[in-house]
Amino acid sequence: MFESTDNAKLPSPGACGTEELVGLMAAHARAEAMSAQRKLAAVAELDRRRRSGEERLGYACSETGEFVVAEVGVALTLSKGMASCFVDIGTSLDTRLPATKQAFARGELDFARVRVIVERTAHLSDGLLALIEPQVLDKALAPGRELIRARLGAAIDRLS
Repeated sequence: MFESTDNAKLPSPGACGTEELVGLMAAHARAEAMSAQRKLAAVAELDRRRRSGEERLGYACSETGEFVVAEVGVALTLSKGMASCFVDIGTSLDTRLPATKQAFARGELDFARVRVIVERTAHLSDGLLALIEPQVLDKALAPGRELIRARLGAAIDRLS
C-alpha cells in the first residue's frame, strides 16, 4: 500500500483511513529495519577502523574492542551488554552474513530475527554458514512471519 520507506513521506496515522493503518504500520516497520541495518553498518565500520589501526588512539588491540563497545554504548545510549551485541551483530552481518544483511537492508527482516540468526550461527564455520544462509533466510522470511526465537533457532540447528 505504501511504497515509501521515508518516514517524512509517509502520512500521519490520523490522515489515513482505517484500512490504510495496517499498511502504514508495515511501511514504518520496513523503514525501521532499514534504518537499523544502516546503524549496525556504521557500528561495524567503526569497529573495523578502530581495529585496523587507522584510528586506534593508542590502545592495545585487546583494549580496542572494549573501547569500541564503550564508544557505541555512549553514542547510542546503550548498556555495555547491548553495545557489545550491536558490535557483534554489525560485524557478523558485514563479514559473515551477506544475504541476511541485504534482506535486513531491504526491510524484509527485523532486528529481532537478525539477532537470532547472528547468535544462533556464531559457532558455525564460515563455509557451513555460507551453505545454510539461504535456507535460514527462507525460514526467516516465510509467509506469516510467525517464527520466534525458538522456532528460528531450531531451524538453524537442523540446517547446521
